[in-house]
Amino acid sequence: MDFLRKSGLFLAVLFAVVLGCKKSPPKTAPVLTTAAVTEITATTAVCGGVILDDGDAAVTSRGVCWGTSQNPTTVDSKTSDGVGIGQYSSSITGLTSNTTYYVRAYAVNSVGTAYGTSVNLTTPVLVPSYPGTTLLPVKIAGIWWSPVNAGYSSTY
Repeated sequence: MDFLRKSGLFLAVLFAVVLGCKKSPPKTAPVLTTAAVTEITATTAVCGGVILDDGDAAVTSRGVCWGTSQNPTTVDSKTSDGVGIGQYSSSITGLTSNTTYYVRAYAVNSVGTAYGTSVNLTTPVLVPSYPGTTLLPVKIAGIWWSPVNAGYSSTY
């Protein structure tokens, strides 16, 4: 009887240990989206992203990266906009006028770097005006309007 009691106790402990040792799901890269690009000037723009899921590993870096080739990475130009999940906004600087750029959000956790969808923007042409000032054209309904003479040109 003592043997059965000890065997039962042993089996109960073994059963509790096995059930208590549930394997946690593997960590994954973050899941995120890229926001629309706004406030585009000849040299700056605003973009950002939303980190929807951290992949069960803390997001240690996030921002946007950009370049003149599709699907830029953090090796290209980038911003650094904090940590964690949620929405964030990034100020992109150092752009060149009349140039097409590709931008996408990124997030880093212990698994690696994940990227949102690549979106593009084209910076407007700088229009020189009076000495020491620069005015920018405005694109309305697909037509570039010059602030200097309010004329239009579809060749910008």
